[in-house]
Amino acid sequence: MNRERLLQGLGNQSKEDRLLLARALDKGERSARGNLSAHTGFLNQREAALAETMLSRWEGCPRHLFFGGYQGAERNMLFFLPDYRSAEEAQASSLVIGALQTALPPGSGLSHRDFLGALMGMGIARETIGDILVDETLCTLFLQREVLSFLQDSMEMAGKYKIQWKEADLSSFSPPVPKTRIIRDTVAALRLDAVVSSGFSISRNRAAGLIAAGQVFLGHLPCRKPDRPVREGDLISARGFGRFSVREAGGASRKGRIFVVLERFM
Repeated sequence: MNRERLLQGLGNQSKEDRLLLARALDKGERSARGNLSAHTGFLNQREAALAETMLSRWEGCPRHLFFGGYQGAERNMLFFLPDYRSAEEAQASSLVIGALQTALPPGSGLSHRDFLGALMGMGIARETIGDILVDETLCTLFLQREVLSFLQDSMEMAGKYKIQWKEADLSSFSPPVPKTRIIRDTVAALRLDAVVSSGFSISRNRAAGLIAAGQVFLGHLPCRKPDRPVREGDLISARGFGRFSVREAGGASRKGRIFVVLERFM
């Protein structure tokens, strides 16, 4: 494995990204050499996309998966798997990832930001914390088990409210159903600028400007090419606008435009 070639092949990355990817390679090499389990900390979606791109170019890369405690998690750990361990076993294991839950005081209005701020204020490393799911009555915090007991005993406040954590059973956890809106439209071409214009209800010129400024992400990675082809299944996001997925694309209208069905996350 040529480490430098794998890292350089990802384009211009920050020092922080290169360090993170180098650490992921270290984990992968350790797993491959000893046929052992290995894992990174929690990665955000952009970091996971970078890691997946890098690993796809590694000939002989050990089996691996991204998992954050439940299917559909936004922050995931990268697991390298030995020959004797299946992906299902890795996902079912509670040896690495745990979850804490706390009921929210009525009318508190506590949000994701309140809990993340409290965690950062305690000096907790971001890579040890996964998704923080907050609804009207409950907060569920996914985290590495190495910090679970400490947080359960030490984190007593979120915002100005007292809280009390209890460990949650991951095997019975039901992930939240995201709120979405279906958009049915036609575009002149299956180009990134045209589809972004449709998905966010903005002009094509404005969409092209966002793309040129590096504000649009295709599959969690920035894309500055307005003519980049878009395909079914692509996830597209833009800073300040949210994200949507391309559910369907194809077929022409009488005027020669292409039908698309987009699912925008609210």
